[in-house]
Amino acid sequence: MKNSHLFWGTLALLLPLISEAALYKWVNENGEVVYSDKPPPRNVETQKIKPPPRPSVNPEAAMQQLRDRANSFEERRQKRGEAEQEQKQAAAQATQKQQRCDKLREKLSFLTINNRVGEKNADGEVSLLNEDQRQQKISKTRALIQKDCK
Repeated sequence: MKNSHLFWGTLALLLPLISEAALYKWVNENGEVVYSDKPPPRNVETQKIKPPPRPSVNPEAAMQQLRDRANSFEERRQKRGEAEQEQKQAAAQATQKQQRCDKLREKLSFLTINNRVGEKNADGEVSLLNEDQRQQKISKTRALIQKDCK
C-alpha cells in the first residue's frame, strides 16, 4: 500500500515535466514535414518547437465552468420549452373560447329569429318552448356572451 502511494506521488510530481516535453520539426528524405516529440536523425536540420502555453485555469475549475455552462444551457432550453408549451396552451384555450363564443352567438341568433323553438327533455322528447321560456334562454345566452366573449 505504501509503495502504491509512493508511485502515485512520484508520478504526480513528474507529470508536469512529461507535459513539457520538446517538440521537433524537420523535413524527411521524401520532402515531407515531420512533427514529433522524439528527436530526428542526427544529420537532419531540426527546428525545436515550443509547446503551447499551459491553460490559465486549473483543470478542476475548467471542468466546473463547463458543468455550469452545460447546466445553464439546459435550464434555458427547458424554460424555452416550457414557454413554448404555455404559448400552445394559451392558443388552444383562445381557440376553444372563440369556438364557444361562436356557438353562443349562433344560438342567440337562432333563438331571436325563430319564434318556435324546441328543446329535448330528459326523456329525449322534443317539446316547444313558450315565449317566456324562449326569452329566458335569450337572456341567459346574452349574459354568457357578455361575460365570456369580450
